[in-house]
Amino acid sequence: MGYRGLHGTMTVFSNPFGVPPNPAMSENLVLFGPTFRIFRRETWAAGVHVLVGSTYGDFDKDFPSGVEPNAVNIYNDKLAFAGAIGGWFDHNLSPKLSVRVITDYQPTHYGYGTQSEFAGSIGIVYKLGTLKK
Repeated sequence: MGYRGLHGTMTVFSNPFGVPPNPAMSENLVLFGPTFRIFRRETWAAGVHVLVGSTYGDFDKDFPSGVEPNAVNIYNDKLAFAGAIGGWFDHNLSPKLSVRVITDYQPTHYGYGTQSEFAGSIGIVYKLGTLKK
């Protein structure tokens, strides 16, 4: 299981509703699925994952009261399908500590279309168990 939060702005064209040109937005994804380690060496490891779940899009953060996002061709706030297909690479700093880089193709499905997004992250992995030889 994993959580990913995306926060930023979007572009809205000039409009009569008082919506600013770069209103804030966010997506919060919760994803589940298998992860497979393909390669493991002493100093590095790599693998892939396929995740599915849902996302909640909050698109009306800076909109005037009473104005729906669909008035300016933005999806209304809603829960939608999300997925992530990608890979990861670990650089082992010690037997218990690694730096992980993750890259994903991340489709979401708001309305009648699929949005194709790409995501990446870098983080620290602490390993609780040990490998028995």
